[in-house]
Amino acid sequence: MSSTTQGAQRSLRYLLSGTPYSGISDNYLYIHLSTTDIATDGSGATTPVGNYTMVYALRSADFWNITDDDVISNAVEFDFISNDNYGASSNWGTLKEIFISIDGGVSASSIQYHQALIPNIPVNTGTRVVVPVGSLTIKRDSSSYQTV
Repeated sequence: MSSTTQGAQRSLRYLLSGTPYSGISDNYLYIHLSTTDIATDGSGATTPVGNYTMVYALRSADFWNITDDDVISNAVEFDFISNDNYGASSNWGTLKEIFISIDGGVSASSIQYHQALIPNIPVNTGTRVVVPVGSLTIKRDSSSYQTV
């Protein structure tokens, strides 16, 4: 999962100055699906149309596994549901990316990390979208950083 420009800047600001992330509400991070590709700056996200429910995860070690090599993965299964039923209640289109935002928004300033779904996932009425434990991974590598 790649960080957006905002995500990298906020992480560095926190690491170097101790300045907490601004915009995080209620200690939650929000996990969304996008039917469009997301740019490096976090722009371009489009959530599915219809009765789509985003998943949110408490910022807590109970929700994430962190290994010795600093790979972070989901410790719980994320299930995207619609109208309290399992499965989409309408056609969502084709899912291209999964992303994490800090405030439930889909603006470039809200999106911190994103990852392409390979292969893309077509979601028709009744399709259940689940992210199994350990399949959403976040790891920074130096080639992802921009140079100034």
